[in-house]
Amino acid sequence: MINIVTGKPGTGKTYNLVRLAYGFIEEGKDVYSNFYINFDKYEQKRQKTYAYRIRNFLRIFVIRYLGIKLRPKRLGKIYFWKRIDEFVDIKGGEILIDECQIYFNSRGWKDLPPELQYKFQQHRKHIKRDENGKIIGLNIWGAVQNVRRIDTVIRELVNNVFILKKVGVVFLAKQYDIEEVDKENKICYSRVFFMFDKTLANSYDTFQEITGFENDHKKRRT
Repeated sequence: MINIVTGKPGTGKTYNLVRLAYGFIEEGKDVYSNFYINFDKYEQKRQKTYAYRIRNFLRIFVIRYLGIKLRPKRLGKIYFWKRIDEFVDIKGGEILIDECQIYFNSRGWKDLPPELQYKFQQHRKHIKRDENGKIIGLNIWGAVQNVRRIDTVIRELVNNVFILKKVGVVFLAKQYDIEEVDKENKICYSRVFFMFDKTLANSYDTFQEITGFENDHKKRRT
């Protein structure tokens, strides 16, 4: 699915992408991001929590004292890309695109090579299977201040729009269908509250510049 995260500056669009990315990795899904993320310090903090220690204790107890063999937990990996054509061959996983209007404004979409346009139009078919045979779908997450800044063709492919608001240290993400966004009485399909975590926020650089795609894909077409 293609999901768009929107909101005014400071409402946590990039922070939400990072929060989601950590969850995806915990679920064993690979993440492909156009901005740098490092979860080392956040993971160290989590390992010191009581919840983590209790969960680890129970796992050891089940293996050692009950003799039950548990499959080792597979964590996903995180990869970084600069050129948008780098993920043409990705099958299965979660693609993060911060400041996606840079790539997908009306001019940017027209500049994309046919294979990239096909990627977005047929992304649901680009699945893979893990070592246990489980199907992993391909999802795309873009962040932008307003969904109208994205080209019409891309908007027609979007499944969900998440509008973010911030109240103090609490964030609220409301999920809408793309067809409902511009309606006055739009239907909200879900609400998610989450707190600001400074260590998680330090996992990425708020001021990292997103430069857009380099023109390598144009060179290949000539």
